[in-house]
Amino acid sequence: MNGQHRRIPTGVSAWQRLLGLSAILWTITLAGCEPKIEERQPAPLANVKGVVTLEGKPVSGGEINFVSPDLGGGSGLIQSDGTFEIAGEIESGEYTVAANPFGEPGKEAGTEIPQRVRSPSLSPVKVTISPGANDLSIELKQ
Repeated sequence: MNGQHRRIPTGVSAWQRLLGLSAILWTITLAGCEPKIEERQPAPLANVKGVVTLEGKPVSGGEINFVSPDLGGGSGLIQSDGTFEIAGEIESGEYTVAANPFGEPGKEAGTEIPQRVRSPSLSPVKVTISPGANDLSIELKQ
């Protein structure tokens, strides 16, 4: 054969072997890479009650809402003496407070509530709820 080496055909090219090996490596890699969904641990729970005032005077009624994009929220009715209590427990943390008049049209309580506090996206009123019992004084401003 005059010193020449003859290559024996194997039926599989080097390129095909490389692609096959890459496919095997990707399969092994992806098998251990399941997407992980991070579960948020709930914050400690809190009971919330208090009084809502406007310029030092109790609000005559309405509805109060505690809103948080991360924690959810809670709501309750404002009584004629300005007191409220959130139904059930909510998670402790930072909340935006919104308040709205409540009742039949023309007979609504809390019509003195400023317009800017009626929407959680516009309300400047923020509170921090601590774990356990919370007795808040929420002062609204015109």
